[in-house]
Amino acid sequence: FIITRRYRWIYIAAMTAPRDIMALLSYVKILLFMRSQDKRNNIIADVFRENVAKYPNKPAIIFEDEEWTFTDVEEYSNKIANIFKSHGYKKGDVVSVFLENKPEFICIWLGLSKLGVVVPLINTNQRLSPLVHSITIAKSQAIIFGVELSSAVREILEQIESSVALYEVSAASSNHISGSTDLRFQNLSMLLKEAPSTPPVLTEKVGHHDHLVYIYTSGTTGLPKAAVISNSRYMFIAVGMHFIPRFRRNDRFYIPLPLYHTAGGCMTVGQMLIFGSTIVIRKKFSASAFITDCKKYDCTVAQYIGEMCRYILAVPRKPSDIDHNLRMMFGNGLRPQIWSEFVERFHIPSIAEFYGATEGNANIVNTDNTVGAIGFVSRIIPTIYPISIIKVDEATGEPIRNSKGLCVLCKPNEAGAFFRFASILLLFLTVSEPTLR
Repeated sequence: FIITRRYRWIYIAAMTAPRDIMALLSYVKILLFMRSQDKRNNIIADVFRENVAKYPNKPAIIFEDEEWTFTDVEEYSNKIANIFKSHGYKKGDVVSVFLENKPEFICIWLGLSKLGVVVPLINTNQRLSPLVHSITIAKSQAIIFGVELSSAVREILEQIESSVALYEVSAASSNHISGSTDLRFQNLSMLLKEAPSTPPVLTEKVGHHDHLVYIYTSGTTGLPKAAVISNSRYMFIAVGMHFIPRFRRNDRFYIPLPLYHTAGGCMTVGQMLIFGSTIVIRKKFSASAFITDCKKYDCTVAQYIGEMCRYILAVPRKPSDIDHNLRMMFGNGLRPQIWSEFVERFHIPSIAEFYGATEGNANIVNTDNTVGAIGFVSRIIPTIYPISIIKVDEATGEPIRNSKGLCVLCKPNEAGAFFRFASILLLFLTVSEPTLR
């Protein structure tokens, strides 16, 4: 090797071997877990039910002053399933959910999924045309929305089909339920009071590869597009984020992100549904309350996205900055320029930065706490997870090809497009789904 000037490869292999071996072991765990669920034809609700049996009284969701146990989530979701089954909804039907962050958000789509009903998760910031588009592109037969969003629904009543059923989740307390007086709105909170909490009796089995939810793109380049997330894909995303950064079942996860996107609603909510962890959700992100909340709810892992870490860093310093039990933060968008400062100020032992897209077919994760990195490409066994950054035309986005018609790989420090090649491992698991157009 030295004679053929391959000594540099030997050096790189020696330095990266521990990282690559750990990642490979994690990937094998993911594939084995997924193959097991596929063989059993399990859906998310099936795996969650197993966790209910293991941890019936363990907190599943914490929200402000509310604490929902695994049993509470199971019973509420069963009520939802029984209500909509009695209203004639069945496998393959589509019911949109238009709710702010709250425990009911998770319980409602989980309950509908038990029937095989597909649930578009609609961005609560949408109004008028984008909202109509999101409802109609998914062919929604009903909309479940919070009373706080009822005015947004009223604004579009004339633009959606009159056959679309409207279910309002009213503001509820132990003794009082209030809602709007609109005659088209059915009060779901009232229906829940009479619904049985036992599992629904089904005549058609919902399968591992059946559609679960639609998660919309942000709409920054046009109207939002709905990416199809099946039970298997949802599971793969959550399981991947569990094994690669090495989460633990006893972790408490802090989620200040919207639950209608993949990051919060799948990667982290999935830790509760699939692995029996406790999640702490917040209605909206607050930079000043981030560390305080993590301390208050005894969280061990917290999630971020975009410029959130910069906003947290901009909060005036105080002694309580290090008064928490966080062992890890994960997300994407932590800039290299503030990475070290953020970690040192808040005493965060580990950062797991990742890169991926809801509608994409590849993702990478920084598994070894390397400052500034969003992931890595193995130099030893690149064919195991064949991803690359290829050169593209900046004007058109089309790949640049060599004289043989093949894509050209980027050199270090060159910008390009993230790309995954076909792999033999895809025979074991399909990790991409179509996008609704």
